Amino acid sequence: SSGAEERIRVQGGLIKNTGTMMLYLINYVLDFSQIEAKRIVLHNEPIILRKLIDEVVCLVQFNYKQKKIELALEAKPSLPEYVTIDGNRYKQILFNLLGNALKFTLQGKVTISLLYDNATDMLFTKIKDTGIGIRSEDLDLLFHLYGRVKSAEKINHSGVGLGLHIC
Repeated sequence: SSGAEERIRVQGGLIKNTGTMMLYLINYVLDFSQIEAKRIVLHNEPIILRKLIDEVVCLVQFNYKQKKIELALEAKPSLPEYVTIDGNRYKQILFNLLGNALKFTLQGKVTISLLYDNATDMLFTKIKDTGIGIRSEDLDLLFHLYGRVKSAEKINHSGVGLGLHIC
């Protein structure tokens, strides 16, 4: 029946996404050791930006739907089709930021905003959420190894503080 086929298709998609997420996590750990050894190499190449964004959104969308958090994308008209970046690193950073946004957003929305500045040839990515926010005195902890915001521990105990250090 079509209902059973749809259920199999959805479950197959979840299995594929879970496998892809596991691969990201393994690569993440490997990257972390390279960062610590100061041996990370970026592989910049032209990528189709919208396709890359869609791949990351596809990976996190199930978790967003489970929590009933809206995930929106705002892209300026000046956004080029191709950008030259390390696509894998960009995906990893976006995945980390979207994961954190979801982790600390109990209701509402997370928005990905993209802006490309032709004058500087730079891509700006902003993640905005309706989560708990960060106290100004905790901002210094965010990008440090094992940095965790104490006020956030009341809401979510997962993670060890590596995610934003890699960003």
